[in-house]
Amino acid sequence: MLFDHKSVHIFESLYDGVLIANKEGVVQYVNESYLRITQTLKEEILNLPLEETRPGSKLSEVIRTGKPIRHLRRKVGEVEYFSNLVPIYDKGEVIGGVSISSEITDVQSLMKKIKDSESMISQLQQTVSQHYQAKHRFEDIVGVSDKIKQAKLKAEKFSIGVSPILITGESGTGKELFAQSIHNNSNQKNGPFIAVNCATLAGELLESELFGYEAGAFTGADEKGKIGLFKSAHGGTIFLDEIGELDIKFQAKLLRVLQEKKVRPIGSTKEVAIDVRVISATNRSLLKMIENGQFREDLYYRLSVFEIDVPPLREREGDIAVLTDYFCAPLVFPLELKKILEQYDWPGNIRELKNTIKFCTELSDGKPITLEDLPRKFHQFGARGRTFYERPLKDFINEQEKNYIQQLLSKYGEDTEGKKKIAEILGIS
Repeated sequence: MLFDHKSVHIFESLYDGVLIANKEGVVQYVNESYLRITQTLKEEILNLPLEETRPGSKLSEVIRTGKPIRHLRRKVGEVEYFSNLVPIYDKGEVIGGVSISSEITDVQSLMKKIKDSESMISQLQQTVSQHYQAKHRFEDIVGVSDKIKQAKLKAEKFSIGVSPILITGESGTGKELFAQSIHNNSNQKNGPFIAVNCATLAGELLESELFGYEAGAFTGADEKGKIGLFKSAHGGTIFLDEIGELDIKFQAKLLRVLQEKKVRPIGSTKEVAIDVRVISATNRSLLKMIENGQFREDLYYRLSVFEIDVPPLREREGDIAVLTDYFCAPLVFPLELKKILEQYDWPGNIRELKNTIKFCTELSDGKPITLEDLPRKFHQFGARGRTFYERPLKDFINEQEKNYIQQLLSKYGEDTEGKKKIAEILGIS
């Protein structure tokens, strides 16, 4: 990832000129200061190869060799300036280059500019290397059960390619963990990984975030415009979490982007080509939503070329104990307490288990963990040595009802149609 929309705001505020090119030598960005200093028009250089627009460009050499060129003096008309040219690295590989150009007024000013420019280059390199990275890999998916092994094997197989992947599973099962692992095992691993929660943004706001907008496109828009997340994800992966929450009208716009592989920023008449792999995830039944007219069938088939179902924790035999040890380390979680945890259905899945272990370890304050350190809902399982099945019938039934309803909500959703279906299954009105 060379830069993102947050970095653009920083670059545009600089008095020094900034030009960024990708590893092919195609100019990806220039700020207004660069255009002023070099007396160049944006359309004469942006999205064009340096070899065509800047014959003899030293930045192409920097990208090719990986070696910086500093304090290069240049002159355009009456304007004299110097440039520092450095490669941009990501995980040890050159992914582009940046030119920082400063006007020369006198020797003292020149020396100060050299120092400031080098500091800015250092900050720029740090910025571009930190944004939008996937942290997790397949080895971070902990588990010994057959079901989780099968899901990992399928994900590893699907990761090699560019086809869209749909990840399904209940809340808290680790769908984003799978998405990040797929990205880091793919041919897009050197590109950005951008995660978007579709449930947190309304239709119009989501459109501006994903597709971007031109300056003055609407009331309240940034006067400099905004690069959308699809464009920021160019060469990498965009992860659309909770895809089932998309507004039906916006689904048509997303479908067009997936079909055409182009985005049109709000307020623009031009489309921008993108090279992005799409991974989406949901805890809802999209097929059921299609039946209810809540999700487009054509979009579903576009998103689910490959599909991975992440199993709930209650179906992962042996994994509760393994995950408990993983989350508890370096402390030791007693075996008898693990058995209590294994008797619970975990409607919140791994997220709930992780929070439970965190609760225990913080409450124990470094001392051996006991039953009293567990959240209250687990105390009845261990009271007077009783097991899960040796407790009052009323408690057992209440627990089962709660977990069953939670499973139905995860499957059919909490909207009106989902609740109607659940009521029908339960035989209540």
